[in-house]
Amino acid sequence: MYHLTVRGWETGEPPTDRIETWLRSSYHQESTSRFYIEWSCLWANPSVRRTERDALRARFNDVMGTAGNFDSRIVSIGEPL
Repeated sequence: MYHLTVRGWETGEPPTDRIETWLRSSYHQESTSRFYIEWSCLWANPSVRRTERDALRARFNDVMGTAGNFDSRIVSIGEPL
């Protein structure tokens, strides 16, 4: 699991100051040689507005990246809570 904080993304135990928690799933489809990455939001801090969370996610987009089809890698990002 990945936890978004004001410092960026962290893994492991959820930090007390997390803003969101996301699950990253991945699998390789051998028949097409494609690698799928799926992001799902599991938790969001109710005291942080969605617009603030969106801005923080955009600021630290190096981990999650962008949804889309990139050659043999397909990334899907679920809707934040």
